[in-house]
Amino acid sequence: KRQGLWRRIAGAGVVLVPILVALAVASPDRARVGWGGLLSPVSTWRGPSLPPLEVSPGDVELVRGAPLDVRIAAAARDSVTLRWQSAGDVARTRMLPVVDGVADHRFDAVTADMVYRVEAPDGARSEDFTVTPRDPLFVSDVQVRLLFPPHTGRLEEEYRGDVPSLRIPVGTRILVEGHGSRPLGSASLMPVSVDSLGVESPRAGESVEFTLDGAGFSGGWAPRRGGVWSWRFTDGNGEAAELRPGPLELALIADGAPTVAITFPSADTLLPLNLRQPLVVQASDDYGVAWMELVAWRVTALGEAREPVTQRLDLGDSRVVLARPLMDLSSWGLLPGDEVRYFVRVIDNAPSGQEARSAEHVLRMPEASALQREAQSRLDEAADELAALAEETRRSAEETRELEQRARAPDRSAEETPSRSGDESVAFEEREGLDAALEEQRERAAQVDSLRQELGQMSETLSEAGAQDEGLRRDLADLQDLLEELAGPEMQARLDELAERMNDLDRREAQEALDDLASEEEEFRERLEEALERMKRAAAQQDFRSTTQEAEELAEQERALAEAMREEPSEERAEQQEALQAEAEAMDESMEALAERLRELGEDQAADGVEQARAEAQDAAQTMSEAAQSARSGEAQQAGEQGEQAASAMDEAAREMMEAQQRMMQERAEAFRQALEQTSQDALSLARRQAEIREGMQGANPEAMAQL
Repeated sequence: KRQGLWRRIAGAGVVLVPILVALAVASPDRARVGWGGLLSPVSTWRGPSLPPLEVSPGDVELVRGAPLDVRIAAAARDSVTLRWQSAGDVARTRMLPVVDGVADHRFDAVTADMVYRVEAPDGARSEDFTVTPRDPLFVSDVQVRLLFPPHTGRLEEEYRGDVPSLRIPVGTRILVEGHGSRPLGSASLMPVSVDSLGVESPRAGESVEFTLDGAGFSGGWAPRRGGVWSWRFTDGNGEAAELRPGPLELALIADGAPTVAITFPSADTLLPLNLRQPLVVQASDDYGVAWMELVAWRVTALGEAREPVTQRLDLGDSRVVLARPLMDLSSWGLLPGDEVRYFVRVIDNAPSGQEARSAEHVLRMPEASALQREAQSRLDEAADELAALAEETRRSAEETRELEQRARAPDRSAEETPSRSGDESVAFEEREGLDAALEEQRERAAQVDSLRQELGQMSETLSEAGAQDEGLRRDLADLQDLLEELAGPEMQARLDELAERMNDLDRREAQEALDDLASEEEEFRERLEEALERMKRAAAQQDFRSTTQEAEELAEQERALAEAMREEPSEERAEQQEALQAEAEAMDESMEALAERLRELGEDQAADGVEQARAEAQDAAQTMSEAAQSARSGEAQQAGEQGEQAASAMDEAAREMMEAQQRMMQERAEAFRQALEQTSQDALSLARRQAEIREGMQGANPEAMAQL
């Protein structure tokens, strides 16, 4: 029986062992629990051992007011209990169902410190976890200061909070200060690009890191390019700020270069006779022009450039400049054919000192003929000035005479109705009239003296340039002497004497002073008219000389061109001939004006001589036109002969001009001689009459004496 029992047990073991092994492999957890119960029956009686509770996130720090999600891993349990207590609040409990071994709970807003834990029905419990809320990082207290470059003259600007788009000069330094709501971990400005939707994306460029001091930050930089910079702030945990200023948008404005231009003279021109060229220069800069330089140098007729001469003018950082410098070349020793080249340079007040230059201009020293023609033109202008002064003096003398007559009128009525108050009123009017008349006479004398000085400068300029002949020199010297007599020291002394007499004038003395002043003005007018006549004749003489010289020079040029056309007729020679023809036609106009001028002066014979010369000049111009056509057609011999004929006609015109001028001078000399003879005869007759009277007075009775 025992052996049979063991056999049955052994057989059952053979069957059960493979089954148990298979179950252990298929479900090891159940096998372990099953075997645990067999091996430890007491523990099995107490209950099963479950996995510990797993709670996340455990201890945590989060933004105040943010939600908190808690997850509990509770395997083999149906539910768990969540217990928590917030600072200042009662403890709270909530049972959470376990689904698939997991229970979840959300705290919608954590606003205070909180402690929580989890418990299971099987007695399992977690440790106590702490939830610490923290305030979000706010950065809104930001101050931006703009320090502009000194040369811009702009005052410091300051912005707080959101800064508007800024347009700032290059070189502006930006200083930043600010504070966050709690200590900062970093503070910076990062270059970004912003699309149409306002979305920022990083871009290449310089970033700015600020120095931290707890919750504060500060720093600065001078941007080298424009763009958009975004504020970046983090706390000690590296979390970004919840609130920050808007992006900083900068546009850098480069310092513009200054501008400068010479507006007068606007083009190359001839130097005036006094060799003093006034200029008008305009310059501007966005922040200020520091200084201006006028740079000029001489280029001789042979092409030799001399060292530049610089005249500097400080402008005091003016943004817009209108300067009127005077270029005085009277001491340069310029000769006909020389040029003076010049330009204006300005420097702005930027640290780098940006420069601008005007276009280069040229002043040409006139040729001798041009200088003489300019002298004639200036004499004409002087004659017009003298004519205006004479007319002004005539009106002033009439007004002074009228004032004198009004001053005498009360004397005739005083016998009938004497009036002291009326006398005082007239005296006041007389004094006012004298004051005004004296001042006007002084001004006219000053104008005459200024004209005299200008004639002297003209004479010196012509002499230095070698363009003054003896006749012109003599005319200018005579005119200067005449103007010196007209408004010289003697006249000034008479005016001073009249002014002194005005201090304590009674009625009779005032009348005498008015009479003296009227006489002075009338004499001044007569002398002005005499000077005017002399000036007109000097201008006519100079017109004669200039036109004659131009005719001679044109004849020489035409003769040289005729020889060239004879050797090589061409289009270029034809154009040169047409240019000389144009000069001849212009000379015809000058001769016509001269003839009219001479007839106005009563010099009819001289005017007739000019008309004869004009006819020769017209023939020369016509022949020049024919020579140009021949040269263009390639007819060398004919072009040369026609050119020679034109040169001969122009020589004849010059000869006629010289003869007409000589006739006029002879006529003036004859008229002067006759006037001198008449003066001598009048003086002799007066002497004879005086002798007769002296003889008759010897032994004459009173009645005969009275008759004598």
